[in-house]
Amino acid sequence: MSNPPSRPPVERPPFIVPVPLSASRALSEGEQKIQDALSTYAAAFKAKSYDEIESAVAEDFTLIQGGGAELTAAWSKQEFKDTQFKHMVDMFENVHYDIDLLHGHMTESGATATFRFSVGGNAHGRAVSMDGVGTAVLQSDGDRLTVSHMHNSAQLSVKPG
Repeated sequence: MSNPPSRPPVERPPFIVPVPLSASRALSEGEQKIQDALSTYAAAFKAKSYDEIESAVAEDFTLIQGGGAELTAAWSKQEFKDTQFKHMVDMFENVHYDIDLLHGHMTESGATATFRFSVGGNAHGRAVSMDGVGTAVLQSDGDRLTVSHMHNSAQLSVKPG
């Protein structure tokens, strides 16, 4: 049996970076609460802190990360901490991670968000970064929100080092 033919590369237009809400107006109280939860998640990555990531995500956390058919992956909370987060902690230096709210909606039990993100750092002597958009479902945990589900999509950019 022969291997199926590989797919030809897809020409994509340049990524259009959406403007975050905070660039055009002050965030509402609910939007600020959502932004704070997303920023807490990003800060855990920057700090490479298992304790902070544990606090930022809900017990039923799932992450779906897309970047093309070959790069799509999904993790539960424990898998995420044991694989993707551990990989980032072990491999990357000078981590940056920024999340900006594009749209947020509060409910009695939590919130939904659409955001843009930029994440990267140095790995094996090369600068690696991803910029993209994502969605999140957040749940109320007392007076704060935690990330229950996140889905982001971006193309990886590797700069020669």
